[in-house]
Amino acid sequence: MLFVILIISLLLLLLSCLHQAVSISVNVMKSSHDNQTTCTSITGMCRIVVAGGGWWSQTRHIPQLHACPNACVVAVIEPNSEPYSPMDKLLDMVTLTQTYSVPVFSSVESFMEAGMEYDGVVICTSHATHHDLGITFLNAKKHILIEKPMTISVQESQVRSG
Repeated sequence: MLFVILIISLLLLLLSCLHQAVSISVNVMKSSHDNQTTCTSITGMCRIVVAGGGWWSQTRHIPQLHACPNACVVAVIEPNSEPYSPMDKLLDMVTLTQTYSVPVFSSVESFMEAGMEYDGVVICTSHATHHDLGITFLNAKKHILIEKPMTISVQESQVRSG
C-alpha cells in the first residue's frame, strides 16, 4: 500500500511540474558571476527539498534539479557538515550552499521549524532512514521520491502514513 502511495505521489509531482512548465511563466534571477539559477520567485516551479547531501545527491539529484528550468532546490537536509564518499570528492555543506545558493539544514526538525514552502522531497539518505523520512514527509502531505530501498524490513513496509 505504501508503495502505491509513493508511486502516485511521484506521478502527481511530475504531472504538476509538466503542467507548470507549460502554463506558468517562471521568474528566476541569474547570478552574474557564474550564470547559476537562484529561486527568487518560486511561483510556477516545483520546489524540492533534498534530504541527504552525499554522493547521490551531489552527483545526481542536486545538479539535475538545479539544471531543470521547472524545478528549484529550496533546501538540503544533511547532518554531516563534511560528507565523505570513496567514489568522489564531495562538497562540504558550506560550499554546497554557496555553489547552489541553497540553505542546508542539519536535521529534519530544524528544516520543519524554518517553515519553508516546498512541494516535494527527494530522499537520498542511508537506507535505514528512508522509511522514517518518507513517513514524515507523507504526513506533511508532500510528494516524495525515495532512493531504493524504500524500507529495510517487511515490518516497515507494512506501516501506513497518517
